[in-house]
Amino acid sequence: MFDKIIIAILSAVTALLSVVYVPSNVTPLTREPAGTPGVQQEVTVMSYNLRCTGSDEQAPAARAPLVAQDIARYAPDSFGAQECTAEWFDLLEDAAPAYAHVGAPRYLFFGEASPVYYLKDKFDLVDSGTFWLTLTPSIPSRFPDAQFNRVCTYAVLRDKATGFTYAHFNTHLDHRGYYARMEAAAVISEKIAAVCPDLPVILTGDLNLREGTEEAARFLSIGFENVRVTAAERENADASTYHNYGSVENEIIDFIFTNPAFLVEAERYVTDLSCYDGIYPSDHHPIAATMILQDYETEAN
Repeated sequence: MFDKIIIAILSAVTALLSVVYVPSNVTPLTREPAGTPGVQQEVTVMSYNLRCTGSDEQAPAARAPLVAQDIARYAPDSFGAQECTAEWFDLLEDAAPAYAHVGAPRYLFFGEASPVYYLKDKFDLVDSGTFWLTLTPSIPSRFPDAQFNRVCTYAVLRDKATGFTYAHFNTHLDHRGYYARMEAAAVISEKIAAVCPDLPVILTGDLNLREGTEEAARFLSIGFENVRVTAAERENADASTYHNYGSVENEIIDFIFTNPAFLVEAERYVTDLSCYDGIYPSDHHPIAATMILQDYETEAN
């Protein structure tokens, strides 16, 4: 009953927004990097919606060893997780001990987070933060038609050996709020311009949108390249990323984007369909990409 009331309220808000809402302008990504070419480096990243709850064989504690196998298979330099609860933070300490993480919960002190994990022995953390996908990004809040607070977390990482530096942004957009997803593109693009305009940027996440929609076009209008589409090697690239433990098809809603101005080559993209003795690690398949990126030496970095 309560869920039906919430949905009815959100529907009314959406109807009102359809009349009064004017999307904020997105901030284009850097198209011509400043400075001189620095280091070219191969980077592997992942995006993984962990599914925050479950019972029996689908309980987080039961699935964590399977998630660990998926992560180990690609040994990503960094990965973005979604639906990461306090329980999952604890589980990942054991499942992925080579990684440190940054990221605050969507209600600041509790709730799901969208953290960025990175290889702690390989990278120094230069900068990081979590912001809210609303008109007040520094304050825990939600857009009017969103069902939940939604956040984006970023980490600026510098390779300790080579000095190569890149930024990894990770998010989980609202599943109900059309206008919340539209506004998220503007908020994320503005933050990238403020934090790291002259660095290679990777955006991972469960975006709860589908290719070919107006919301997807908003993210591409920022200047992002969809690595699923452009990678030289594409493994299971057309498979559904959300599958609800094997019961859903044709739901590609998880993405890896990058700024093409810093991209030398998108080498590989994978939707990992692994299932262990009939048990899926999550209700989403993890996705992974390997790219060669070019950073640039500027006075700022």
